[in-house]
Amino acid sequence: TTRHNTTRHNTTQHNTTRYSNTLEKMDDTKIYIIGGIVDRNRLKGVTERKAKELNISTARLPIDEHLKLFSTKVLTCNHVFEILLQYRQKGGSGGDGGDGDWKQAMMDVLPLRKEREEI
Repeated sequence: TTRHNTTRHNTTQHNTTRYSNTLEKMDDTKIYIIGGIVDRNRLKGVTERKAKELNISTARLPIDEHLKLFSTKVLTCNHVFEILLQYRQKGGSGGDGGDGDWKQAMMDVLPLRKEREEI
């Protein structure tokens, strides 16, 4: 069991599709929060404002760098979790300097209905 200190906001990373920062590598010293609110319509920007208020850094998955999606880039929390897990299992950990494979992790997880193509 891994224990995390959730009171250290500066070591937290929030993952969402709308932010300009891209998650390039995972860092074993950070806690990753997967966004659970789709805030592109009625609650536009609420997640980003709350993250800034709490001094939580934000980032998006590197989808655009590895895939061309012909449908929405909005993913379920389960898909994001599985992508992060696959990336880690493929060697993507900031702690050991290993490089994971984002493209393969996304191709393995995203369903065919997402109509994706490798770049």
